[in-house]
Amino acid sequence: MSRSRPQLRTKSEKIDITSSSKRPTSESTHKRSSDKSILETYIPYNPYKQNMSAVTKVDVLPEAFEEAVTEIKSYKPLMLGLDTKTQLNDSSQGELISVITIYVPNTMTYVFEVNKIWTTYKVLPPGLIRLLQSPHIIKVMFDPTTRANRLLRYDIRLDGVMDVRAAAKLRGFHKTGVDSLARELFKESYTHSEHWRKRKFFMNSKWAEELTDDMANYTASRAGLAVMIFGALSQLPVIAFDRPVKTED
Repeated sequence: MSRSRPQLRTKSEKIDITSSSKRPTSESTHKRSSDKSILETYIPYNPYKQNMSAVTKVDVLPEAFEEAVTEIKSYKPLMLGLDTKTQLNDSSQGELISVITIYVPNTMTYVFEVNKIWTTYKVLPPGLIRLLQSPHIIKVMFDPTTRANRLLRYDIRLDGVMDVRAAAKLRGFHKTGVDSLARELFKESYTHSEHWRKRKFFMNSKWAEELTDDMANYTASRAGLAVMIFGALSQLPVIAFDRPVKTED
């Protein structure tokens, strides 16, 4: 595996986000309070003050993929952050996932160029498939349904998934995209970050072609965001949905 020398993430690219979430209330409007004491009660720490993982671009070799998966499992993580990147190919292939990124909190992020190894070997290493299919290793991510459908092209049946958007909806958030939640939870420290400024540029990147260090850092940050946002949301109370109003016949 090729590790960054030094780390792929430079000091200026490191995401440093201050948590300042608003607590959802149980009112029918589902508005969130802005009281500072409530914020400190429910978000007592800043997840982005933790060091971001170093980033490893895994060599496009079966043995390198297997070695990376072995390392991931050796950390015995409670949960992983998962991100995928897709490039639109010709109509016969449709949208095929180009990159799978796995974030191990406070440890390491691994970027797998799955489309390249698939093109060469016509199969993915079994260790990565078992990791993604394991119901015992929790994977936190956005939009798991769409991503799971695309992973079927690689004969991967994704399991053990926690949907960040579903967790956000249960806590009264109406805008549940990655950037919307990060902006709502972490405020200016996210909107002033390198990740925020460069996000639109990477949306149109050619992920099936050369994977630059900046692209690897971006997808690593997205995988990390999934875990950090999920961690912040888990400290907020679930909103009780209003009971339907009974109408007379």
